[in-house]
Amino acid sequence: MKTLISAYFYRKAFSCPVTAVDYPQGSYAPTGHSGEITSISFSENGYYLATSAEDACVKLWDLRKLKNFKTIALEEPNYSVKDLCFDQSGAYLAVAGSDVRIYLCKQWQELNVFNDHTAMATGVRFGQRAQFLASVSMDRTLKLYGLPGK
Repeated sequence: MKTLISAYFYRKAFSCPVTAVDYPQGSYAPTGHSGEITSISFSENGYYLATSAEDACVKLWDLRKLKNFKTIALEEPNYSVKDLCFDQSGAYLAVAGSDVRIYLCKQWQELNVFNDHTAMATGVRFGQRAQFLASVSMDRTLKLYGLPGK
C-alpha cells in the first residue's frame, strides 16, 4: 500500500493511504520533537523518513517499524533547521538552517558544513547523482557546493 505523509505546524504529522487522500484513515504523530516540524524527506527506497523541527534536531525514522532510530542534535545555541533532503541514492542527507550540513547516511556522521550564507539557509536540494548541492537563503542567494569525490 502506498502512503502519503504530510507535516504541518504544531508538532504533528499524519499518514494515509494514497488512494484515500481525501479521507485520511488515521494519523501518526511522531514523538520526540519539542518544536514545530519544519521539513520531511523520504530516503530513496522509502524505508526511512527524516524530520526536522524548531527544536534543533533531525530525527530519522524507520517507516517499516514506525520507530525513531537516530536523533541528530544540533548543539549550537539557537540553531534552527528549515529544510532537509536525501539525495537520490540515499547516501547523503542535507540539512539547511543556520548553516548547510551534509551527513553520510551509512554512519549518520557529519561530512561537511558550509557557512557561506550570511542569513538563514531555507532550502537544500541535491543535483543528479549528488554531484552538487544547491542551497538558498534569506540573504537572497543561491549557493552550489561540490561534494567530496564528485
